[in-house]
Amino acid sequence: MLAYYEVDFQDAGRLHISHASLGEAALANTTVELAGGTRGQLFTAWARWQPCDRCGGPGERKRVGFCYARLASRPQGPLPCGLAGRGLPQRGPELRVESCEVPCDRAYTPSRDEWGKAPLLVITHYRALPHASARLRCPTASIYSPVYWQEGPIALTWLDLHQRNGSIVLDKATGGGTLLLSSWNGTDAGYYQCYVGGRLVGRFLVTPPRVLAPAPELTRAYSAIESLVVGLAIFLIFLLFLSILQSCRRKPGAIMA
Repeated sequence: MLAYYEVDFQDAGRLHISHASLGEAALANTTVELAGGTRGQLFTAWARWQPCDRCGGPGERKRVGFCYARLASRPQGPLPCGLAGRGLPQRGPELRVESCEVPCDRAYTPSRDEWGKAPLLVITHYRALPHASARLRCPTASIYSPVYWQEGPIALTWLDLHQRNGSIVLDKATGGGTLLLSSWNGTDAGYYQCYVGGRLVGRFLVTPPRVLAPAPELTRAYSAIESLVVGLAIFLIFLLFLSILQSCRRKPGAIMA
């Protein structure tokens, strides 16, 4: 059997994120004028809401939406914006986030695909460079899965990080699957944990570098000292060998009665 597929790729760099608790609105439907005098309407086709990312306390859930176009010249139905033809205004996908809270007794119901999966836990020691950014990638996380982070026991939600406005942010393109530590200066050192579907899958220990590399002058001085010590040790071993050799060649003296 022969099958034919058309695939549309939408730019994650143009992802529009809106949080309901902040009063942010999703993208509105837009009517556009196309070549030839025809009209089209751009809108977002939403997937279902994902489960709440944690239980027993304040959490968040999200859903993904993709840009679609409804064209007057195409009565068959809407198309993804990338397949609807050229000339459409640039509009990317969307991510909608809202707060949620569910009890732990029914928060997570594994799907049949998850029943046979082996548990996964990645533990990483990350040495951050001064004044450089760090990217902590949560294993198995994606924009299509409920994922959340913790800094020690403190939850790092979209809402909290937005209000904190600090050096820690969630990566938009991965839907929070990557934690970004920007302009690291040592204040963000500690343990970071990520959960996917309520299961701990990653733990990161972020620390500063141990020590700076020694200066070239010190390196050369250490090399000279090491060479001197090695040479002296070889010379002492050679003297010891000569002493043993002389002892073996010496004749035993006569015994006086």
